[in-house]
Amino acid sequence: MQKVKEVLLPSAIASLSSVLIYKYIIGDSLEIEIPVLGSELPAYAVIGGVTFLGNLGGEVISDMLKDKIPQQPGFLKNLEGGIVTPLISGLTTYTIMRYGISEFTKLPEAVFVTAAGSIAGKYAVKMM
Repeated sequence: MQKVKEVLLPSAIASLSSVLIYKYIIGDSLEIEIPVLGSELPAYAVIGGVTFLGNLGGEVISDMLKDKIPQQPGFLKNLEGGIVTPLISGLTTYTIMRYGISEFTKLPEAVFVTAAGSIAGKYAVKMM
């Protein structure tokens, strides 16, 4: 149950946060339909689903890599811990979007939206 709280809950909150960030900061419409696996899905569902998968992937990959990254002293350790997972989550989301959904996916937007959502998800879970 603890692992669920550590991985699934932050990913779900991050996904919701990413959809809101995409809508209100990026400013694109979420009402358009996006073709996925032979059907048309609303943009918010696609963005939410893909950022959820990206955040899950980021959590799993960074968990596997954390022992291989040299530990930094002091505040750099906290900074590294707060950046690595969101960055990996953003790159995972970009990869899924670019190669699974649309070749027109923009790297900066995908990484920003997912990383910001990931940070929001972790913060929200800490506040619970």
